[in-house]
Amino acid sequence: MLVERLQDSNLEISRIALTNLVDEVRSATTSVTSVPKSLKFLKPHYPAIKSNFNNLPDSDFKVFFSI
Repeated sequence: MLVERLQDSNLEISRIALTNLVDEVRSATTSVTSVPKSLKFLKPHYPAIKSNFNNLPDSDFKVFFSI
């Protein structure tokens, strides 16, 4: 659902979704050597996330998205 919201045309909804994704990945990290399950889940969604990023206009949100 967060990946779908990330693609929303409303940047505020996209920003909230991205913030939630970042929080989810950070909180799921238990060890430096293990890949968090949240990243394993996001792998099939990577092309959609990458496409969405490439279609964003240059802005502070795009900089946040790239981090």
